[in-house]
Amino acid sequence: MATTINKIISFSIFAALVVTSFLIIKPFIPAMFTALLLSFIFRPLYTWINKKVNKPTIIAMLVSVIVVAVLVVLVIITLQVTIKQVMDFYTFTQASDILAPIKVLVAKVSNIDPNQLSFLFDMALEKMTSLVVNSVNSVILNLPFLVLQLVVTFFVMFFFIRDGDIMIEYLKSVLPFDDATKNKLIQRFKDITYGVIYGSIIVGLIQGISAGIGFYIFGVEGAFVLTLMCIVLAILPLGCWIVWIPASLTLLAAGKTGAGIGLLLYGIIVVSYIDNIIRPYFVSKKTALSPMTAVLGMLGGVYLLGIIGLFVGPIILDYLIIFVEFYKKGAYDV
Repeated sequence: MATTINKIISFSIFAALVVTSFLIIKPFIPAMFTALLLSFIFRPLYTWINKKVNKPTIIAMLVSVIVVAVLVVLVIITLQVTIKQVMDFYTFTQASDILAPIKVLVAKVSNIDPNQLSFLFDMALEKMTSLVVNSVNSVILNLPFLVLQLVVTFFVMFFFIRDGDIMIEYLKSVLPFDDATKNKLIQRFKDITYGVIYGSIIVGLIQGISAGIGFYIFGVEGAFVLTLMCIVLAILPLGCWIVWIPASLTLLAAGKTGAGIGLLLYGIIVVSYIDNIIRPYFVSKKTALSPMTAVLGMLGGVYLLGIIGLFVGPIILDYLIIFVEFYKKGAYDV
């Protein structure tokens, strides 16, 4: 009886500590995931430098400082340019009827009132502008908390970079399997993380930026914002065509025939095929990400964790799938 009571008390204390610990770190979970993602990307750089210098703490600190500083500068520049281009585009649409050619076409082929298109477009544009303004205001109001998140990201990233091998060994020590199985499981984790980061994120960045180059070459209004949209859509398995095709049609409708045709051909020849050219160099079939897992993981991750969930959501879902396969096949068949 006494033994049972002691077990219940011990379990209750453990459960209380787990719940309390989760509540403590809950506000910083996005920052911790960001740090983990960045450390996975930049740890090879740390390893390469440290082999030459052999100053792990100093090198890890320098790499973390540089990465976080660059990240902050990129965010600030992105916010500034995005706000300016969204406002410029809003002013441009108020000064000219960019939907005029589309309304003429709609009037010819259907009974839809063309003015309804203008109403829907203006409403969507106002909501987008309002969303951008509210997001900026939210950033300013939450600046102290964001600074705290940045500090957490820096320190967690520093320890992940410097002590990554120690952490992996500790993880192996708590897994209830033999050494061979632990090594297979850790390797699967590394493979799928590599597949998500390089197969989805890096390739998506390259594809989105290539589309952005086309927007700037052919003089598309709001090229920077459209590039950001392309990057997100390319990371999601949806594709940049959702952006560059309407952009091409808008140029054609505005009478810029050469630029419209040029962007259309650029999108078909360069942007559409860049995925097929680049992805095989980064990702093998073994580490390829399921489209369903990618979409559900990214959308659900954004809902749960914010923008960082776009990257870590698929990783978490794939880790779950790995464990399901693990227990389905048996510990020795992973």
